[in-house]
Amino acid sequence: MTFRAAMPARRLRRWIPAVLASTMFASAPLLAGAQTCATLTLTLAYGSTDVQTEGQVSMLQEFLGIVPATGYFGPITHAAVVVWQTGHGISPIGIVGPLTRASMRCADAAFAPQASGTSPASIPPPVAPAFMPRSSMRIVSDCALENETPVVTNWSAAAGGFSYLGSDAVQFAPTPIPSDGFHTGVPYYTYGSNFLPATDTYIADTWDSVAVSYSAVRAFTRALCKETGVAVKVLRPDASVANGRVASAPGYVQIVHGIPMFRSMFSVVLPPNWDASAPRGTYPIVAEGFYHTNWLVGAPGASGSDPLLAGLVADSGTGGKPGAIGIYWNGGGALGSYTINPAARAQFGEIIEYVARTYGGDPDRIAMMGQSRGGITALLMASNPDPHEYRVRYVFAAQPEVKLTALVGIYGSAFPAYYDSADWLTGFANAWTPGWTYPSDIGRPELAGLGLAAAVAKIGTGSSDVSSIDAHYAPIAPKMVRALHDAGTTVFFSHSTNDRFMPDGFALEYLDMLRQYAVPFEVQYDVHAGHGWDIALAKAKMSDAIEDLMAGRQPTVQNGKITYRRADRADGSLTAFLPEDDQPPFSVVAPQSTYTALSSVIYFSGVPGTQYRLQLRNQDTGDITAVSGTIGGTWDSVYRWNPNPGTYRYLSLSIKRPGESVWRYLSLRDTPTSDARRVFTAVTAGSPAAQSGTSLSRLLAANLNPVAGHEGITWGITHTTPSVPEGSVDFRLTAVYADKRGVQRELILSNENPSQRVDVDLNAREYSWGLEAVGADYTQPFSCIETQPNGTELDCSDKLWINGRDINERLQIGTYTFRFTYGGATYTRSVAINVPLVRTGSAPMIDSLSPRFGSSGSSVVIRGSNFTSAGNQVWCMSGCTYSPGVIPNAANLPSADGASISYLVPIASPGPYSIAIKNERGESNTATFVVTQ
Repeated sequence: MTFRAAMPARRLRRWIPAVLASTMFASAPLLAGAQTCATLTLTLAYGSTDVQTEGQVSMLQEFLGIVPATGYFGPITHAAVVVWQTGHGISPIGIVGPLTRASMRCADAAFAPQASGTSPASIPPPVAPAFMPRSSMRIVSDCALENETPVVTNWSAAAGGFSYLGSDAVQFAPTPIPSDGFHTGVPYYTYGSNFLPATDTYIADTWDSVAVSYSAVRAFTRALCKETGVAVKVLRPDASVANGRVASAPGYVQIVHGIPMFRSMFSVVLPPNWDASAPRGTYPIVAEGFYHTNWLVGAPGASGSDPLLAGLVADSGTGGKPGAIGIYWNGGGALGSYTINPAARAQFGEIIEYVARTYGGDPDRIAMMGQSRGGITALLMASNPDPHEYRVRYVFAAQPEVKLTALVGIYGSAFPAYYDSADWLTGFANAWTPGWTYPSDIGRPELAGLGLAAAVAKIGTGSSDVSSIDAHYAPIAPKMVRALHDAGTTVFFSHSTNDRFMPDGFALEYLDMLRQYAVPFEVQYDVHAGHGWDIALAKAKMSDAIEDLMAGRQPTVQNGKITYRRADRADGSLTAFLPEDDQPPFSVVAPQSTYTALSSVIYFSGVPGTQYRLQLRNQDTGDITAVSGTIGGTWDSVYRWNPNPGTYRYLSLSIKRPGESVWRYLSLRDTPTSDARRVFTAVTAGSPAAQSGTSLSRLLAANLNPVAGHEGITWGITHTTPSVPEGSVDFRLTAVYADKRGVQRELILSNENPSQRVDVDLNAREYSWGLEAVGADYTQPFSCIETQPNGTELDCSDKLWINGRDINERLQIGTYTFRFTYGGATYTRSVAINVPLVRTGSAPMIDSLSPRFGSSGSSVVIRGSNFTSAGNQVWCMSGCTYSPGVIPNAANLPSADGASISYLVPIASPGPYSIAIKNERGESNTATFVVTQ
């Protein structure tokens, strides 16, 4: 479904039976015979049943007057829900969520929704301060400003613990993992016995475990200065106006770094025009909560996004702008926390109050940003349901893990990154192993005996009730989403498919919650992009929000807008993309490599009500596994898989969208791998060797070969190429090759585009062919024959499953043809390989061929320039009846005047020929001629 305030009637009619489409928009009263109220507690959607919902589907049907009540949420129920929603000011999507349930509730305690895109009338807009800070008249651009060093970690090696202004690196002491496996009763510490996270007491809370060298912080400040044109100076946390180390309006950015307060460590970034006399409420605040505070200033492990906050602050105080203050926070603990504990919101509130009191920040004008854990932090601090005395007006959240309880259901080899998380969230390297429980003899009685999920819940929230996380603590918790609405927060949400931490359905359900609670939001939806964020996009959106807050305006979004992009599988670049039917694309995540002892699932996501069918075959045993289901109201569906050892080939995947009668087959090469590899799963008997969760995560993801620049990829497909209706077959050839500049390219040939000529770099050995017959039943007879340019024929059946090269290591010049025969039909795809001989320097220029047409045996004269006295060659590049290369009798041709060459046309069948001319210096150019009978 599209995320719009209201879906146009013409689009809705595709979702509902035609018998209802002509009348449903005239009015929306209760249907005849309906009950007057209903007490529903669950989300109901296309495909829901009474068995799944404890009879609530029948209750809904009775309420809507659907007779008889079948207990199955099908097209008639879907259409009736749309009618109800249309008549009650709720976006008519046909899913019974919190707002729809509230509108049907018997007791009149329903939540009254605002019109989508508005905020409660009681929330005043932000107000520009009466005290207007001066814009810097002088900007210091000397990038060689000296920082205060050493940069603090607030840790002392001698004391073995926290020490204000200390700058030592922390020496963790993980328990060695024996080669013969984990031993029963032995605690295998991730960091050491002294470093165990517990509720509200996380590793590296008021200190940082990562030290920053003098050269690293200098490199950070100079790079940021070069980017922004504003000098940057890092100060130690005891710097102040009183001791003369924090300057008023110095013309450069000051970072008061590593402040250990409120059971946290944070830094304050001051704009170049910051005025020491500015009262509370002068400057808007831009905040980010992530992991290590020292990442802000160039510590090892920092990413390209970490300087973003300081760059935004630098820009805010230049060019006549009044400036904003930045806060970079470790979320109450760099390790062992997702910042979902309620105490974190109190800590953040105290930090905001400190910045308002000390530096003139405005608690009513806050914008937050973050990716992954930073996105969680931004959304939860903005929700602020308690509430504390601050208001977040705008959030940019990229790939936040919005649901946490639900991760229990998919934990395992399909999302191997969570094995890594188990290490640092519990503090034990063997926490990933099946059946693990928290040790009972290490002085943590509140955690003793808890399994992995319960221990993580207890450490993260204070409650070991796993089911309570999504209900009360995670961003998707109803009270959190409602609090966003009540605060008047606008949200820009950046989401990517194939994200190793953020299952696609989780994000889609969260966006649906935002819509139902009338929280204004806009979405950037990137396909195949994995767990990362677009820093340029974040910078642009946050800059706009800061501009609004500085002017006393509420930052806005294009409410409900969703923009799609697709990551190029070769270089990671993002380009505009429109999915079929303008809906979030169907997606599947599966293990690429797993063990029989590990938990394995196949995770499906897409529009609620979408039915799916998947066939897999174990190549070792021949056994076929058939998986089918329906995407529910949570926008996903999970198949719990207990595979036998072997390599599983995925034979076919088909879907049927809500309201459609036709099954459509999807490509199983719509993977995020740079060579368009087809989905498969390799299953090994038993358990993996004893190792940390971090090591296991890397092992299971080692062969993903993700798009360039993206590590956070899951294995599976996201529907990007055209689907094929049941009963049809589209034979597709995917060619991966290097172009004439050596840049990797991808070519897909299909029914609509059966042949193409490409220019390649023959020196590049990295190329592959991948074939797929979308819509074919591979259990039925078929054949595949490849014909190479030299006439050699090969069986290409294996290329239907794995990407392959031919027996020659390099591509040949000429045409490759692939013929797939199935069901009495033959499908042909051909690729003509050309070697572009690009003119360089004094390369020969072909001005003319005389004659342009001639029979075999004719003498042809090439006229031009820059020919050499000997050693000129005429090449046939394509259209040749022999292996492409130097034309017979046309090698080492002399040119007396450097301007003409004659040669005899070889015996050949009629047709156009592409030729090239090379002189003895190897310089070249091309032309075309035609041979006639």
